[in-house]
Amino acid sequence: MLKICQSCGMDMRKYTEFGGKDINNIYCVYCTDAKGKLLPREQVREKMVKYMLKSGMCHEEAERKADMAMNEAPAWKKK
Repeated sequence: MLKICQSCGMDMRKYTEFGGKDINNIYCVYCTDAKGKLLPREQVREKMVKYMLKSGMCHEEAERKADMAMNEAPAWKKK
């Protein structure tokens, strides 16, 4: 089973990767609180930027990529 987080785009394969450990949740564990509820946009963005910085990206590039990804994600897509 492979699902994609509708907030950040992460592949979710194991139940521990789903928000609230619920395989029916459309958001991953990193984009949700302990109960599986989607976190506010700014909190998700901060987590994405921190993750990208670990890969060696500069802060400006990490912010730009996070914003681009979030603007295309169903949870955050601008209408």
